[in-house]
Amino acid sequence: MFKNTDMHKRASKKLKDGSETGHKSEIEGIVADDPKKIRGDRTERLFFEEAGSDKVLKKKYLQGEALITVLGGLRIGTRIVWGTGGDSGPSLKGIRDIILNPDSYNILKYKHNYTPDGKYVLTGMFVPAFKSVLHLADSRGYCDEKKAREWYEKERLLKADDPAGLLIYKAEYCFTIEEALAQEGDNFFPREELAEQLAAIDIYKTTPKPERGYLVWERDDNDRIIGVK
Repeated sequence: MFKNTDMHKRASKKLKDGSETGHKSEIEGIVADDPKKIRGDRTERLFFEEAGSDKVLKKKYLQGEALITVLGGLRIGTRIVWGTGGDSGPSLKGIRDIILNPDSYNILKYKHNYTPDGKYVLTGMFVPAFKSVLHLADSRGYCDEKKAREWYEKERLLKADDPAGLLIYKAEYCFTIEEALAQEGDNFFPREELAEQLAAIDIYKTTPKPERGYLVWERDDNDRIIGVK
């Protein structure tokens, strides 16, 4: 092959005289830690791999529009974004915005009810973990969703005593988009305590007993809110 490296391959053959023959279609990988690195020629397929761990995904995605269109807006290619959740903080924001706002980012909409309340929504393509459990799949590759969910529920139950670990596991092997994005953002809420409560509801099917009380805002000497009790 004229081009044959881990990051760049071309469907061609180099002849003895140094010339090249073949289809000459090629695929090239780029470590695009800087959005500027995706600028260049036109392409028919533009893939964004491990999008759930990419802090600059949104900028690269928007700038990548120029690689799949020509002057006048004629589309010649397709952008494909994929990846799991699992990561945390700003790394997830890009894929979160893209998958939850398909019209804004011009992506194919997918209607599904893989949601906490079972209601149908339109998002980017989402495949829950229980759709693909290899050891439960038949010869056609079909996986019984009920059996697959039960298998994952047993795995989750094993982690019930480690709520923080359970939260990470759910984000990696998610049933809903909400689980995939559970670690997105940095906030001041007690994440571990919330994870424990979520485990109590999800695994042990227990809910907190309501208590009557008052919400009191705590303020400093400059009347700035510093907490609640």
